[in-house]
Amino acid sequence: MNNSDRKKPSRRFANCGDKKIVREKSIAKILINRGISVVLIGHYINEVPGVNIDNCLGGEIATNYLIKLGFKNIAIITGPDISERRDSQEKLKGYKEAMGSSSLKVDPAYIVDGNFTYESGYNRMVDLLNLGNKPQAIFACDDQMALGAISAANDENLKVPDDISIIGFDDIVQVKFSSPRLTTIRQPKNKMGLASAELLINLVENKQIDNENKIFEPELIERDSCKI
Repeated sequence: MNNSDRKKPSRRFANCGDKKIVREKSIAKILINRGISVVLIGHYINEVPGVNIDNCLGGEIATNYLIKLGFKNIAIITGPDISERRDSQEKLKGYKEAMGSSSLKVDPAYIVDGNFTYESGYNRMVDLLNLGNKPQAIFACDDQMALGAISAANDENLKVPDDISIIGFDDIVQVKFSSPRLTTIRQPKNKMGLASAELLINLVENKQIDNENKIFEPELIERDSCKI
């Protein structure tokens, strides 16, 4: 066998950045205690107004899309701090509900935790590809993790989407130019930004907003990373 024919081993990232995740809730509480008006985007704190996406619905949409394409062995790379973060919990809940509604078994080995970084997506994808029964498709709960998962698949000499399909979440700018271009769940960032600004102005002007949380619906964006 020539050296060129040998399988290229997957890299692993020693530090997935777990300790570098910004603790937005802690920062928000510090600001609130100092009398500074705060509106949260993508996070929840009791009695603090915020703007969020329906993450559970997004998880359902992503998973149902893969199911409709004919996949049954579907894995998920979750967000961080499942026990604490509501967005991570809701995306996982949406995944489980979609699988259950289609009478598909959720294999615990197919649920791996990421932390919304490229590195964690890469490493968790390596873990999934080392399983005896490899998944057919991956729902990564963040686009950066999805891009890391694509890179790991490439290093395992797997083609996306021919050999394995991957869907992300967020629709960040980079995914329009990735190879393949990433199918993902879009957050309406412009609408969410406008809503958060309106809430913040009302707070500063001391208008009553009853700790309002505005929820927006996500949207499926089909590109090239899922085999149709």
